[in-house]
Parts: sequence; C-alpha cells; structure tokens
Amino acid sequence: QSYKYFSSLNVNMIKNAYLCTYRTPRMPFPQWALHSEFICESMNPDTFLSANPPASYPKKRYYTLDIARAIAIILVAVGHFNIEPMPQFYRYLIDVIYTFHMPLFMFVSGFLCIATMKKTSYLKFITKKFFRLMVPYFVTSVIIIFIKLLTEKVQPVDHPVTVSDFIEILWLPKAGYFLWFVYALWWMMVIVPLFDTPAKRRVFLLISVVLFLINPYFPRLFCLHETARFMIYFASGCVVYDILKKIPVRALCLTSFFAFPVLAVILIINSQLLILATAFSGIGFTLAVSNALENHAAPKIRRILFSLSTASYIIYLFHTTFMGFSKAALMKIHFFQSGNLMLHYTVAELIVPLFSGVVLSYLLYKYILTRFYITRLLFGLTPKPL
Repeated sequence: QSYKYFSSLNVNMIKNAYLCTYRTPRMPFPQWALHSEFICESMNPDTFLSANPPASYPKKRYYTLDIARAIAIILVAVGHFNIEPMPQFYRYLIDVIYTFHMPLFMFVSGFLCIATMKKTSYLKFITKKFFRLMVPYFVTSVIIIFIKLLTEKVQPVDHPVTVSDFIEILWLPKAGYFLWFVYALWWMMVIVPLFDTPAKRRVFLLISVVLFLINPYFPRLFCLHETARFMIYFASGCVVYDILKKIPVRALCLTSFFAFPVLAVILIINSQLLILATAFSGIGFTLAVSNALENHAAPKIRRILFSLSTASYIIYLFHTTFMGFSKAALMKIHFFQSGNLMLHYTVAELIVPLFSGVVLSYLLYKYILTRFYITRLLFGLTPKPL
C-alpha cells in the first residue's frame, strides 16, 4: 500500500520508505533513483526495484558542459567591461577571452541540443525554440531600449538608441550588439533538425566550414553574417556528441589545455592567423578546466557553477543592463581618474562584471523571473501550470 504514495514523495523520502518497508532489502537501493532531479510518477514495486531507470527518468546530465557554460557566461561579462583608460594587461585579457568565449557558447549549445533533442515534429521543435529564444530576445530588447531612452538624457549610454529601434529589433539587435548571439542561435535551431542523423550532421559540419570561409559576404541583416561565422562551432558540438565515445576526450582536453595559451599569444600578434585553431583549443582548454572542477572542486563551488549554468541565458540577456548602471556609478565618482589604475580596474572587475553582471542577473532569475507564470513565459523558462 505504501507505493501508492510515492508519486508525491521526493527521492530521499522514497528511499526511507523503501528501507522501512524492507528491513532486509531484497536488493540494494537502485542507484538511478538517487538522481536529485527524479520524482517518481505512478511507480509500482516492480519498476522501483528494477536496476534500470524507467522511461520517464531524465537523460544523463553532462556536468562538465554545465561548468563550461558557467565559465563562459562569466567570461562574457568580463569581456563586456571596457571602461577607458584600460590597463594593457586587461586589453590582452579581453583579446584572449574574445578568441573563444562565444565559440565555446556555440559548441556547448550544439552538443546539448543533440543530447537533449527528442523525437518530435519539426514545427513543434522550432515553435518551442522560438518561445525559448526569440520571445525573450524581443522582450529584453524592448526593456533595454526603454531603459536607454529614459537614462541617456542624464547619462551617456553604450550604443544609444532611438524610438525607431523598437521596430528595427525585428531584423537587427539594436538594443545591444551582444544580442546577435540569440538571433544566430535561433537560425541554427531552425537548421539542425534537418540533419537528424550522425551522418547528416557531419555534412552539416562541412557546410558550416564553407559558410565560415565565405561569412564576410553575408549581410548583417537578421544576423546572417554572425550565423555563418559561428555555425562551425555549433555544428562541431553536434558532431562531438555523436562521436563522444570514440575519441580520447581527456587526451584531447589535455592537449588543448597546453596548446591554447601558445595559440592565444600567436593570435594577438597576428589576428588573421589561426582563428579556428585558437577558438577550438580555447574550447578544449575550458572543457579541461571544467572537467577538473567537476571531479575535484568543493561541492559548494560546483553548486554555484551549476546554478550559474542554469541561469546562463537570463544572465546573458541582462548582464549589460546591470553593468551599465554600475559603470555609470563608478564614472560618476571618478573612480578611474586617481590613484593606482591597475588596482582600481581590478576592483572594478569584481564589482561590475562579476557582481553586477553575473550575481544581480542571477538573483533576478531566481527570485523574480522564475516566480511568476507570465515572466517564465516571456523569458523562455518552462511555465508552471496556473
């Protein structure tokens, strides 16, 4: 009789009920049921005692990719902090970050897209992605333009806007150039279902190589230029998922870990050389660091990174808005015009990108946007039933 209550119990409660019911268990408690996200649904004893998870059990989660995505969103915030005067060290740092942080985002997006893709109709898939990506893009763009129009009369803003930009966001990221990523990712989501087998996805990768080579000829309209330039990284993520079991992942990450610093220095010296090699080695470098953090970091650090990964899309949408207010406050008090510039810039890096850009955006996600049905719907979060 106790099994009929399992549908409303969490994993720990189920485990306790199991151990109480069977003082001498017939078999060890099934490891698949220890998954923190699993909630039993109409479970019967035969299913629960099985060594194999039920069909409703969530797919494998790639924690290294979660950590890599958290690192990427932190790098995005740091890369968007560029107040003058800037110490030369930070110029080099930003140059290095820009060699791989957006390719990393695209690679992770392609990998997870294939890893989580379910068999469904093409129309249903792109409709879901439209609400996940483009509806938040339009809502965020309207909010940012509205804020800029209100504040630019009293304080200079990055990328000034006009009222006409409310319409132009339909074909250009007028609220802020950083939003090109959303439009480009949307086009990739439109394309990727057409390549629904590993063999077809290898063709997709070859097509993306051609697009990368000819991307200067694509227009900026609808972010087609950026889509052609970055599709190669998205397609690579798709293909790597397909061949993951056939490649020496640790050896590949280790090689990238040591190759990336060398290639980054070469790229700074000659910006036209080794663009792809530096980007892919940067991806491998980040995955190597992420894998090390997954296996060796303190549990609290991992939980923080997993939380940032979950909120990464909202952080991406809002980090420049919060950073803009912080930068304006620092400029108002002439923070960079006296004393040790290097020290002041280091302090500003902690305040503006990390606290304002990342932490405040995460708090917005956790305590406001996930709390209400309408905000979850508008910002591409899974709506809870009314």
